[in-house]
Amino acid sequence: MTNEEAKELYIEAVKAFEAKDHEQALTVFDQLDAARPNSRHVSYHRIVCMAHLGRKHEARSELEKIESKLEADKVGELKRLLNPDIAASAPPAAAPPAAAAAPAPSPAAIPVAEPQADSEVYGDNVLTIESAFPKSNDETTITGHIKRGTFRPGDSLTIVTPDGMPIVAPIVRIGTAETPLKIAREGQKAIMLLQVESHHVVPGSSASSVSQEESYAETMVVGVNDDDGSASSASMMDGALLEIDRQIRGKDYAGALAKIQGHLTENPQSCAGHRLIAKVYLEGGPDVQDHAKALEHVRKAYELGGAEDPIVVDLLAQAMAANGEAEHGLRFLERLYAGTREFEAKGALGQRIVDFRTRHNLGHSWEFSDTYGDVIFESNDITEITRAIKSGTVPKSSLCKRDHVGEWRKVEDTIALEHPTIGALFETSSGGGNKSMIIYIIIALLAVTIAIVLFNIMGSSGTEG
Repeated sequence: MTNEEAKELYIEAVKAFEAKDHEQALTVFDQLDAARPNSRHVSYHRIVCMAHLGRKHEARSELEKIESKLEADKVGELKRLLNPDIAASAPPAAAPPAAAAAPAPSPAAIPVAEPQADSEVYGDNVLTIESAFPKSNDETTITGHIKRGTFRPGDSLTIVTPDGMPIVAPIVRIGTAETPLKIAREGQKAIMLLQVESHHVVPGSSASSVSQEESYAETMVVGVNDDDGSASSASMMDGALLEIDRQIRGKDYAGALAKIQGHLTENPQSCAGHRLIAKVYLEGGPDVQDHAKALEHVRKAYELGGAEDPIVVDLLAQAMAANGEAEHGLRFLERLYAGTREFEAKGALGQRIVDFRTRHNLGHSWEFSDTYGDVIFESNDITEITRAIKSGTVPKSSLCKRDHVGEWRKVEDTIALEHPTIGALFETSSGGGNKSMIIYIIIALLAVTIAIVLFNIMGSSGTEG
């Protein structure tokens, strides 16, 4: 389930909940819970729905799982809803009479109007909207302060309208039209163009987004792997799976597929099994190849423990690319690189990223950081980068890095050497200084020459006298 699908389902479920269609609401919330388990807001709604549908035993079990994640008042509401005896013994001012069924929390009490608080549903990227200006009927320019996370053009903000409903507002652009930015990070002030009508935007409210790569781990542990990708922690296999792995290496994809399907029938939660079948579907011949199934299974492997397995992560990148999402695949390869500490593994991953970019025609991305080490600009468009340096948006003293790998280095020692249009910006200033120095030297030499000539003339005159 994509982030957009999750958001749409959440809104659909809340609408059914508010209409007191608890059966329909629970059906949709169950889908969300299966795709994004342990969301406290989804769990909260599911418990209320179960209570109203008479499924209080299940509801109590769910409450035990998330009680520590909920605010005390919400826990109290749910316990009163699930335990009429508690409601009957409570002071009249604090609870309804025992004869009356405890009502469901009102929509206003449900935290759907605060999506930034629900990281499980909406992600951990949060900004505070400071001002909003209509640009057209369906586009609004906002300014805001990024409290945490990162935002990119193409991400979708979840904002809360004046009447408390969450709606989705795609980010059309970050920065100005003259100098668009590829990314904005925590602590920065940002200008964004959103695809949303201006009357929906409330200055002073918070907005949030789920990054496209949020479903992948922030850091991943990488060990030293053999060239053929030998097993790491999450891909340890028993004898049967090792035999299937050897079949795959020998390109007996049809035989391997039949065996791995049988293994998964008996062991549907096998991380290694899902990884192997994904490899078959990705690399097999025309009779077995199925890129969509490859992506489905490698995602399952990731969910079952493969988040810290570099083999699973690399396979996921390949499957993404095979399904037309190479840029997304590149992002989690970069995250894998960022989380790697072992020197040799990091170097190998850096080369893998370069090869991945080349293989899928993704070009090269350049990041620029200021003297504080914060990334202030990122682009793969040389014309855009040249304009940013020329205007001073990116200072000439910045450090830069290509393709998110390697060390930070001076602009004039990296991109300026590769691209003449950028190099010319540095030659202008350094060239001017060289010309001035040459002029000073010439003037000095002329002065010395004139002094010598005058000295000789004066000496000759004295001798003649």
